[in-house]
Amino acid sequence: MAGPPNHDIDLSVFASLLAGLEGGHAAVCLCDADDQVRYVNPAFRTAFFGNAPEPPFDFTEGLANAIAAGVGIKLESMSVAEFVPRVRARRRTGPVRYDFTLDLVDGTWWWVNDHRLPNGWMLVVATEISPLKQEEFRLREAHSAAVKENQIDALTGTRSRKYGLAQAQLDLDRHRADRHSFTVAILDIDHFKQINDTYGHIAGDEVLKHFAQTLANRLSALDNATRLGGEEFLVTMSSTSEEIGAARIQRLIRSMTPLEKTAIHPELRYAFSAGITSVRPADETLGDLLRRADAALYEAKHGGRGKLCVARLSATDAA
Repeated sequence: MAGPPNHDIDLSVFASLLAGLEGGHAAVCLCDADDQVRYVNPAFRTAFFGNAPEPPFDFTEGLANAIAAGVGIKLESMSVAEFVPRVRARRRTGPVRYDFTLDLVDGTWWWVNDHRLPNGWMLVVATEISPLKQEEFRLREAHSAAVKENQIDALTGTRSRKYGLAQAQLDLDRHRADRHSFTVAILDIDHFKQINDTYGHIAGDEVLKHFAQTLANRLSALDNATRLGGEEFLVTMSSTSEEIGAARIQRLIRSMTPLEKTAIHPELRYAFSAGITSVRPADETLGDLLRRADAALYEAKHGGRGKLCVARLSATDAA
């Protein structure tokens, strides 16, 4: 039969363990029941304690002294005076095992595990995870860029067609819920093909960007511009009546400034035409609104351009 387990320490194993901790990448710290550091390996000391004395010394004070010296933990959310009692309280009465990430002043990131042992001592093991964090940040930035690319028209900085129409639908849904007015206008730059044919597509792009910036500067903060495609833009005006929206677009038509002269084109004066309408029947769809605004735009184009037309009331609308 097997005898009782042998609890004698194999000193050669213990020596090898200490040698591995002293030269390894894992950061290890062992504190007694009074949270006095009794062992700290070089990796942990360098990362978290800076020029701390040889053990024993108070664990939390060692962290705080390093922070005060400008090394160790990057403390931004609280003062050192707040940090010290909070950490001491957690280490005394917090969970037996506590895992968290933190970043240091030197820019590195660490995964830290505090583990309270049965005898009340605390073992702290920290592993640098900077490459993983950098990859996480890269993925976040890539995701944000993809979301932005989906929502923003790359050339003009206005909303993209897909995103803009989705937001217009949400605005229309809110109109139905709160019964506030909701107006849409479709704007189209006049003779845009002629600009492209005469001065080239680079000049045409400059006109589009100039027009989008003009919309951003001159329209209300509640208005949103979407590039529907080519030289055509949708402007949605929440909580705005058709009358007020029409006055806003008319002012914009009258105050259009030219595109400044460049090496590839002279001073370019251009105009736009617009059709505008607002929600009428309660069951009206976004498609209904856009079709009516587009018909009004068509009327403006064939009525001499550089003008605004308000959508005509149909017999159904009037009813």
